[in-house]
Amino acid sequence: MTFFETLMTDFFDKEKITPQRLYNCGKYTLNQLILFNTGGIYDTLIAELDGALQSLLADITGLDQGTNTQKNTTLSNNKVLASFKSTMSEKQGAIADKVGGFDTDAYREFYPNSISDYPTANKTTMDKLVQRVNAAATKYAIQLDTTLTALLKGFQVQWEKSRNIQETQIGVVEDVRTDKTPDRGIVGGKMKKTIGLLWTINENNDAQTAKYFDFTRLYNYAHHKHEIFSGSLALSSLKLLSNEAFGDDQIIKGRNTSTNATFIIYIVQNIGDAPTLFLEVKPGKTFSTKAILLGDTANTMLVIKNISTVNETSYVVEIVE
Repeated sequence: MTFFETLMTDFFDKEKITPQRLYNCGKYTLNQLILFNTGGIYDTLIAELDGALQSLLADITGLDQGTNTQKNTTLSNNKVLASFKSTMSEKQGAIADKVGGFDTDAYREFYPNSISDYPTANKTTMDKLVQRVNAAATKYAIQLDTTLTALLKGFQVQWEKSRNIQETQIGVVEDVRTDKTPDRGIVGGKMKKTIGLLWTINENNDAQTAKYFDFTRLYNYAHHKHEIFSGSLALSSLKLLSNEAFGDDQIIKGRNTSTNATFIIYIVQNIGDAPTLFLEVKPGKTFSTKAILLGDTANTMLVIKNISTVNETSYVVEIVE
């Protein structure tokens, strides 16, 4: 299906697309628009889509207790955490550039401990971190510009909403919700408008238009089959273990079987990509983690890398079905 054909269908109104998945898909597109917003060419699209997504998020987090689910609210909470960690790592250079450099007081208000606070952020530290980022983004809004300011300030609202729902919600776990709310329809319409405009801007080039969208986020991923990998890694080398889709809560566990070299394990879109999230495993240590904590599960490549520059490492990694 071409992007024009997608535009002409009810693609975003399918029953299996839950409000949360539509939000995730729209958020990806919003972030891509912000990333490629050279000269402010997408300012109008960004403002419209961001407003619609904020309303849909309020819809999602405001679902009544009788029909919402513990599983879905926890997932939303995890996704806000993962998105925050990724954004604060990826935008470090952009923030420094806009506020005058890495040696300024303004930069240190965002990164008082350099970048170390953000890759290790967890549910205990998030309240403090999002409050810090919100305050700094408000203070330096003019330097940051409207788009980046809105992105950074939005995390506190998203985090507080996801935490409030998670902490107060008790109910039966349901994995599918298909409510056709007005805000869901508005987001679908804004996504179709975005497709149409970008497809036109890119002169009907599907490949160019595709970089702004990740439609896989609209549907559940099939569970990865159970697999066990083992082997060794030369110094400073990496290896692709698997290239299949993961569920957010899928467990990946294993052990560093070497005695003198640490490895990291992570999920990325392409094998050469730098990870935004990763798990560091020291010699002789075991680990067990969820896929969502190793990277964006819209990506599929599970990579292991020896970070030692002097010693070989070895590993056993198990993907639990």
